[in-house]
Amino acid sequence: MTLPSRLLVRVVGRLSNIWHSRAQIVARDEPYRLRHVRDHLEALQGALDRLDKARGLGLELILPTLRLEILGHLDRSRLAGSEAKESMLRPGVPAPGPGTFLDELRQIEDDFDDLSIDWKSKCIRAGTEPITLQDIYLGPFAIQFHWERLLHQPGSDCFDIVALDPHPAAANDRVSHPHVKDRSLCAGDASVPIRKALEHGRLADAFCLVRSVLEHYNPGSPHIALDEWEGTACHDCGRNVSEDERWCCEGCGCDFCDDCMGNCACCDATRCHGCLMRCDACEDPCCARCLESCSGSGQECCRHCRVSCVRCGATVARDDRAVAGLCPSCQPTPTLEHILSEKTHDPDLEPARPASP
Repeated sequence: MTLPSRLLVRVVGRLSNIWHSRAQIVARDEPYRLRHVRDHLEALQGALDRLDKARGLGLELILPTLRLEILGHLDRSRLAGSEAKESMLRPGVPAPGPGTFLDELRQIEDDFDDLSIDWKSKCIRAGTEPITLQDIYLGPFAIQFHWERLLHQPGSDCFDIVALDPHPAAANDRVSHPHVKDRSLCAGDASVPIRKALEHGRLADAFCLVRSVLEHYNPGSPHIALDEWEGTACHDCGRNVSEDERWCCEGCGCDFCDDCMGNCACCDATRCHGCLMRCDACEDPCCARCLESCSGSGQECCRHCRVSCVRCGATVARDDRAVAGLCPSCQPTPTLEHILSEKTHDPDLEPARPASP
């Protein structure tokens, strides 16, 4: 799409103003950073003087507080020094003229199928061809350059990547591309070239670098790997699994990976770990329908660890069963004679024998 001449003139003027403002910010940045270092060093010196004075007066209780204050000033001074050093090493780049930006926009028109200006969002927008990586169709994308972000920091953060025919990852619909999440581009090795292109006003080069990131797959730094792109996300751990590796829990109906599934020890039903419970007696994993609460103890036992009373039909754990077939409630109350007969073997209960003459 060819931009009308009046629109081109307006955009060129806006871009020229943005880059000129950026050049002024960079020019003011170095003295500002140096003043920032000076202020922190002066505050550090004041804290050191207070520490010396407190030591001289023997004010031991306040010394820990003063040391913490000095540590804070040291950290802030070190950070300010790093920022000042970076500012001083940053080369001063003159702002490009209007003719440069006119050529850059014409070049973007030649390199991309679509070029438009969104004044409401304050961005330049160019579209890509549909992108397919390793036989996975991701669709076309719109590359949006937001010019006012340049005032803060030139780089890939100035761009939004919008999926025009979204085919996001199955595990996370916010990831529209292995290197794009929430419209933000993870430029990887292209980060520095993109920043340098924008610093020098090479807008067309920056657009082409962004497109190159979208057209190539870096297996070392994807938000979601391409071999996990299609399929279903495990409801428990979130790992994306293919249809062949997916398991459906018969209890909750959700999809899980193999590592997050198990089987009932009684009926062998397939359940996720959240739908399996432990038998209080044998501690084997069981589904809810294979566990039953035992009267008396209240234990949840599987069928292997419980019995029914032959008199009242109550369910009891095997450990609670003292007399064959009867639960503790149905067992007869032992009489005194029964107790004595059961313990006749106990020497303590036997009568004392008379001593031999």
